[in-house]
Amino acid sequence: KRRGKRERSMTRDADFYPSSPIGGQDALGQSPRFYQWLSMLVFSLITMGSIFEAVDTNVASVDQIQKGKLSVACSILSFIIVLTLIVLLISPASSNLVINTKLEGILIIVLVSFWCFNVSIITDESNQLAVNENGVVSFGNLYYFSWAALVCSVMLLTSYLKSAWNIDIADQITNRSSRLSLWSMLLVTSLVSISSSASIYDKNCLSGGDTEDKFCNRTVLSIVIGCVGTVSSLLVVASKFANSDAPFIMESFVGALLFVLQAFGVAYTTSDNGPGAPLGNLYYSSWFSFVCSFFIGSSCFEEHQAHILMKEQEKEEHRFRKRFQQRSDKRRRANESGMARFTYEED
Repeated sequence: KRRGKRERSMTRDADFYPSSPIGGQDALGQSPRFYQWLSMLVFSLITMGSIFEAVDTNVASVDQIQKGKLSVACSILSFIIVLTLIVLLISPASSNLVINTKLEGILIIVLVSFWCFNVSIITDESNQLAVNENGVVSFGNLYYFSWAALVCSVMLLTSYLKSAWNIDIADQITNRSSRLSLWSMLLVTSLVSISSSASIYDKNCLSGGDTEDKFCNRTVLSIVIGCVGTVSSLLVVASKFANSDAPFIMESFVGALLFVLQAFGVAYTTSDNGPGAPLGNLYYSSWFSFVCSFFIGSSCFEEHQAHILMKEQEKEEHRFRKRFQQRSDKRRRANESGMARFTYEED
C-alpha cells in the first residue's frame, strides 16, 4: 500500500510538473540544461574576450583580419543568445516560453553551427589566432575554451533532443551496436587529423618548401593514415547503422589494421621532426585516434576471447549431456535386463 501511495504521488508530481522528469523541467520550473547554459555563457565570454585580444595583437594580413572579424561576430552573437536564454530561464513565467520549445531547439542548432565555424577559424594556423604559424598553441584560453564551447553546444543539442523529442542519442549509439561510439569518435578525430595535416603540408611543403624532406614525408604519412582511418571508420559506422550485427571478422581486421597504422602514425607524427610535435590540433587528434583504435582493438579481442570461452562451455555442456545420456541408457538397459530375469524366474 505504501509503495502504491508513493507511485501515485510521483505520478501526480509528474502531472503537475509536465516536464519533470520526462519533459525536462524540474519542480522549481528550472531547465535541466540550466547549468549547461551557464557553462556555455562562461565559455563564450572567455572566448569572446580572448578573440578580441588575439585580433588586436596577432592579426596582420587582410585575410586574417576578415577571418578575425567573422570569429568576433560569431563569439558576440553566441554570447548574446546564451545570455538572453539564461535571463529567460531565471523567471519561471518566461522559462515556459523557452524550455523544450522549437525556439530553444533552433537556437541550439544555431550555436552548434556558430561554434563549428568559429573553432575552424580559431584553430587554423594560417589565421594565427590561437595557433601560431608553426602549429603551436599560442593562446591557451582561446584554443581550449573554444573547443569547450563547441563540446558544450553539442551536449545542449543531445539534452534537448532527449527531453523535447525523447531521442536519446547516447543510449541509441550504445544499444545499437558494440563499439559504435568508439568508431564514431575515431571518425571525427581522423577528419581533424586530415584537415590539420593538409593545412600544414600546404603551408610548409607546397608553398616553397622541400617536399622531399623528413618533415614533409611525415606530414604525407599523417594525411594517408587520416584518410585510411576516415574511410574505414565511415564504412564500419555505416554498416553498424545498416545492420547492428555487422561482420565481426571484418571489424576485427579493420580495427587491427588501424591500430598498427595509428601506432606508427602517432610515433612519427608527434616526434621531434614530425608535424604534430607542437601542441595543436594534429597532436591531440593523433593521440585521440591512437587511443580510440587501441580501445577498439581491445574490445574486439575481448569479444573474441568471450566467444571462444562460450564455445568451450557449449562443448563441455554437450559432452556432459552425452555422458549423462549414456549413463541413463546403461541404467535403463540394466533395469530392463533385471526385470526380464525376474519375470523368467517367476515363470
